[in-house]
Amino acid sequence: MSPFAQPLNYDPAAKNAVGTITLSDPKLYTREMLVSERNQDVAWINQLIKDSEDVTKVKFAPDMLREAEQISAFAASLGLKVDPAAALNYNRAKGAADKQQQIEDLKIQLQLEQIKRDAELLRAKYADQTDPVNQDLGKLGTEAVGQAASGVTAPSTAEIRSSIDALLSAVTARLDKAGTPAAEANVSVNPIDDFRDRTAYRDLLKSARNAAALDESHDANAQVLLRLNFQAMVVPDPDLPRSLGAVQLKVLAPEIRPSDQILMQDSFLAQWLRYENFSKDQRKDDGTFKSDGEIAQLVGTGLFDVRSEYGVPGLYPHIESASGVAFTVSALYDYARWTDVGSYDEDKYSQQASNILSVAAANNAQLNQLRLDLCEGKYTPAAPGAADTTDWMKVNGYAEISSYRLQSYAYKLLARDIASWAGKNPPDLDAQTVRRALRAGEYLRSLETVLGTSSNCQAYVAGRRRNFGWSAISKGGLNFDANKVHIYDVGPREQVERVSTVARSANSLSLAASLAASDPGSGAAVDAAGGYSRQAMGRASVIERVPTAVGYAVAGDQTFGWVLGPRATIDARGKVKIEQLLKPFDLSVDVSVPSWWESLKLQVRRVWAPSPAALVHGELSVSDQPISPGDENEDQVQPRIEAVKNDTERDYVITVPLPHREADYRNITHLLVAKGSLSVKIRSADGVVNACNNMWLVVRGTNVYRAQNVYVLGQKIDQSQFSILSDMDGIEIAVPAIAIKRELLGKQQVEVATPLGSDVFPIDYRPEPSGDACKPPKAANSDKPADPTAPVIDKVVTKLDFVIPGKFTITATGKNLSKVSKVLLNGDLKAALTVEDKDATLKMLFDASESGIAASDNVPLTLFDDKNKPLGDPIPVRIQREGK
Repeated sequence: MSPFAQPLNYDPAAKNAVGTITLSDPKLYTREMLVSERNQDVAWINQLIKDSEDVTKVKFAPDMLREAEQISAFAASLGLKVDPAAALNYNRAKGAADKQQQIEDLKIQLQLEQIKRDAELLRAKYADQTDPVNQDLGKLGTEAVGQAASGVTAPSTAEIRSSIDALLSAVTARLDKAGTPAAEANVSVNPIDDFRDRTAYRDLLKSARNAAALDESHDANAQVLLRLNFQAMVVPDPDLPRSLGAVQLKVLAPEIRPSDQILMQDSFLAQWLRYENFSKDQRKDDGTFKSDGEIAQLVGTGLFDVRSEYGVPGLYPHIESASGVAFTVSALYDYARWTDVGSYDEDKYSQQASNILSVAAANNAQLNQLRLDLCEGKYTPAAPGAADTTDWMKVNGYAEISSYRLQSYAYKLLARDIASWAGKNPPDLDAQTVRRALRAGEYLRSLETVLGTSSNCQAYVAGRRRNFGWSAISKGGLNFDANKVHIYDVGPREQVERVSTVARSANSLSLAASLAASDPGSGAAVDAAGGYSRQAMGRASVIERVPTAVGYAVAGDQTFGWVLGPRATIDARGKVKIEQLLKPFDLSVDVSVPSWWESLKLQVRRVWAPSPAALVHGELSVSDQPISPGDENEDQVQPRIEAVKNDTERDYVITVPLPHREADYRNITHLLVAKGSLSVKIRSADGVVNACNNMWLVVRGTNVYRAQNVYVLGQKIDQSQFSILSDMDGIEIAVPAIAIKRELLGKQQVEVATPLGSDVFPIDYRPEPSGDACKPPKAANSDKPADPTAPVIDKVVTKLDFVIPGKFTITATGKNLSKVSKVLLNGDLKAALTVEDKDATLKMLFDASESGIAASDNVPLTLFDDKNKPLGDPIPVRIQREGK
């Protein structure tokens, strides 16, 4: 078999053996990094698609070039002699010699018999005989036995050794000769084939682009996109060296009761509510909310109210009771009965409800009646504040009051925290409020203790523990689905080993050596002989893709994993084979999960030689009973899939904590403002675009981060010049100097275009100075040669847009920057200077923590040389106060 025909196939037998594969704890990467990375991938793939239009940049060649070299059989014979006459003479001489040999044998036989007889007579006459008769006893004839004549002279041992060594040297030199790449056929490309190849290539790139570009549902319905990176280590199983390995993970939904799930969602939403209330971006200097900010938009949805306590406004959500009654924040406070109004008596009412529960706990008949009334829907919930005339009404009525009270108590605590954050000094909550809140919690726990032991009452008790829900969930576009998990991308999709070989092999090699006269009758005299049998030498120059890791996902099953293949190796004889080796793999998955989850649980299973049918169902099993390839059908695989649900002894679960981040809260805000719809709305555009210097423009707003095209003053900005902000709230754009004459200047705005639509927003543009006016003026003594040691500022590389109070750094590049003696901002704020890169970089650190600099778009930044002279005109810096 030629080397390029050697198979590189894995062992297909299904063994379902325990996988000796380790998997590390995952590294967690957040959505903002993933989206930026994917945008870069899309830009790169777009460039590849564009390059594919140019036949000089993308060429298609044969997949494999092959050249076969046939070495004809040849005989390497050293001293080979063929003598037919010698063979005939030899045969004649051999016949005569045979007969002569028989005569000689007969003579010897007769001599032997005579000697034996003489010996007998001698023994008989030993007694009378005094002298021997045969005086020559024991003497043999002197005539030698005839030998065959030979016409061939045998070579010496030294000659044989020399001939064999020479032949072996020739063979070694031939086989050790380095192979050269196969020659490419000199054939022109068929235009039809080129078109088909190019079309297929572009379709592949487009598919990759679509995969890299996230769909528009990855963060819908309060989802969050995450990337998990794992490192797997394959420890080969000596019994399964050529089998596939599989690592399969299943995302497990939180194993919690529905009531606990609601509490987790409440906890997440409570954190979001604090985020919005504590955001300085939403408030003016006096602590009130901005009229055009997100708070105003949230109130405009009709799902939130602004309520002022301790002199500071706060944002609070509307809620709905389990019976569907809607409450504003003020109504919630009223129904919570923080004060006795009308005939309501807190002590009397709470005591009656508690006594009824106590009696029911000791009396089965009353307990069963209470369960029947409350838990099996035999009652119609009364409107808040209605009179309670029966036991179950009193129990239920105070349960609802307690629920409203605990929710509004949480709002009271939040209001106090908001006031403290705003610099107020709010008093502690009064004793009556604290006492009634504690009583409400104790009563609901008693209700759960008495009624919660019945399965029929668990739903009712859970409803009383949370007798309300945010209207934003039912009406505001938030869809908290506990099991909504999307597997977006499993990487690597295909990690291959590119096997490149230039192989040469001799299919057979025979070397024969013979001593002279080994077979004289053949008529051939061989001093030393050796030969090659006819042989083919294959030479292939090929790059072959041998998959080593392939990612997969099972749709609708929240399952993903990787198949790990054996690697190609070359043995001592030069034969290519595949086998599992000790090797690490870097694996990753992009997954979208509910943002309110506090952790992500992954069930891990590892298998050698997995069953293909079970793998594609997302239910790998580990069994001592192998499955043969012929068993791969639904009827035989399904029982194994059912059995695998109990096969957890070798599985383990990885728990990944999911910290809630600002980007998650902003996503909730965007969903609520848009009421579930996806749209683009620019909220702000900070930065000054001018005709002299490159500047940064920061654009914030809803779904602005999805930008695919950006236009500043009508000029398109390349995708490589804008990136997503770390909080996912927008993008930052590197805007070049744009010089437009005033009479040609249109709308001074930035436009952001996304797959969801586009939006525009006004920007600050300075058309003057421009052109040569941007250059620093020449000095009066400009005719003098410039001082080569004087400091020169080439450019300021950091954006000149800062917020105070605070610390910030401005960086300049140039030469001789150690000669800069001082830098002043606004004429009085001095910078701490650091020079780097051999006098080529100057870092200016300003501490404006207590600065009295007024907010302005033109605060002067002045640099001075070692002679205390300004280096050109001051550089304008934009300063804004914190919170603006």
